[in-house]
Amino acid sequence: MEALIMAEQNKRNLVKMLLLGFVTLGIYWLYWIYKVTQLSNHVKTLPERSPVAQLFLCMLVPFYDIYWYYQTSKRVDVMMASAGQESDSGILTILLMFFGGRFTTSLYLQDKINTALGLRTGEKVDGNISGALALGIALVILSVGIIALSALNV
Repeated sequence: MEALIMAEQNKRNLVKMLLLGFVTLGIYWLYWIYKVTQLSNHVKTLPERSPVAQLFLCMLVPFYDIYWYYQTSKRVDVMMASAGQESDSGILTILLMFFGGRFTTSLYLQDKINTALGLRTGEKVDGNISGALALGIALVILSVGIIALSALNV
């Protein structure tokens, strides 16, 4: 029963997540970091982290978010393993942070979380990562294009 409640509270639609991130100008991502840190504390084999402390560290310490994403991916890997599926996403998470940014990495991790929660509860796992990633990449390219155009007009 607890697994079902946890799954309902932590599964997120990736397209909605991406759109909320852009509409709120990134504020949604701060909420997401807080909630995912809370969820990852259910991994009892690793030390607990304070969601508030992690949120402030991600906001205030340069490059801490890269460390947070890496550590969180390791916790998600443990969640996947406890659900019976092996996963090792640490390096991919770091590469996504450098080349895809926070939005793409968050979508990737949330997809892994959705998969782990679906495996634990026996629910069908939604595979909407490709559409959300395509939308995310398009928005990143659009943002870079707008920034480049505004720099040319200066």
